[in-house]
Amino acid sequence: MNHDTKIGARIKMFRERGELTVEQLAQNAGLDPALVRDVEAGKVQLPLGRLTKLSRALGQRLGTFMDGVASRDPVVSTLGPDDANNAVPGDYPQIYHFVPLAAEKLDRHMEPFYIEMNPADASTPVSAHEGEEFMLVLEGEIEVTYGAEKRRVPKGGTIYYNAIVPHLVAAAPGTTAKLFAMVYTPM
Repeated sequence: MNHDTKIGARIKMFRERGELTVEQLAQNAGLDPALVRDVEAGKVQLPLGRLTKLSRALGQRLGTFMDGVASRDPVVSTLGPDDANNAVPGDYPQIYHFVPLAAEKLDRHMEPFYIEMNPADASTPVSAHEGEEFMLVLEGEIEVTYGAEKRRVPKGGTIYYNAIVPHLVAAAPGTTAKLFAMVYTPM
């Protein structure tokens, strides 16, 4: 079972446990019912922002849909070249791809990711959701739109913010960036 099929199957399982129709889940998550059907069928690589909306609508933590098999603490992950090459597209595939780093940790409260980013264009919308985000720039430079302000974060720099404020994170214009990100979304 591939990554997208596993995520879709878990979303469908929780939807059915909650006795929700696809239309009800889509409405609760603010998504199109056709997208939810495609996700459940494993036809769509679900972006992180939309996965967050579905997890909230189903009353589950974000990682519930990316979890691997049960494991003992501590969980050690190694990011290899194949992982980076198989990164999942984010909300805006032209901007970023990500690799979940702790899918084997079933009882986690934070979601760590490795992310590769390109610059955004003027049409890329901002995002807002409950929780907090922390990022460490490993290579390149990122530009963060946070509310009405823009900040640049260079290699080695970090940023930590409240994700309810409309925000957009992308590589600085003319660059690419690699980063470590930690996302916390309350239940």
